Amino acid sequence: MSAESLKSQAPPAAGGAGEAIETARHALRLLAAIHSGAPVEPYLDLLTDDFVFYMPVGPFRGRNEGRERAAECYRQIAASNPHILYEEPFRTTTNGQTVVFELEDGGTLFGGTAYHNRIAASFDVRDGKIAAYREYFGEIDIALMTSMEQTG
Repeated sequence: MSAESLKSQAPPAAGGAGEAIETARHALRLLAAIHSGAPVEPYLDLLTDDFVFYMPVGPFRGRNEGRERAAECYRQIAASNPHILYEEPFRTTTNGQTVVFELEDGGTLFGGTAYHNRIAASFDVRDGKIAAYREYFGEIDIALMTSMEQTG
């Protein structure tokens, strides 16, 4: 995901859907960075104290609550040395508080396992912070999903 292409968007309208989209884009950019070896702290700083997130696979599968739980999850992801590149979202949908990006990502997991997927990433934005995150998988190999469950 190109940081330059995200910055080239028109400035958001204060307090409106544009501000929620920009906050969610920033969060997506930080998540993409974590999946390429960047520190998790900038993402964690963007979360509300009562942050809730849903993960589709692994040890954090299902509903998780709190910034500390998020820190555990994203530090574990970073420690697995993933190399995943997020493509520019091809669709953005919002109702003013929830922003959903549809995008493709790909790279390697678990020290070299090839990975490519189409995902939907949903962010709930409140007061300029991320209050919730949900990730939905699209096209992914079932064997890879199983290995993610077993290694998590």
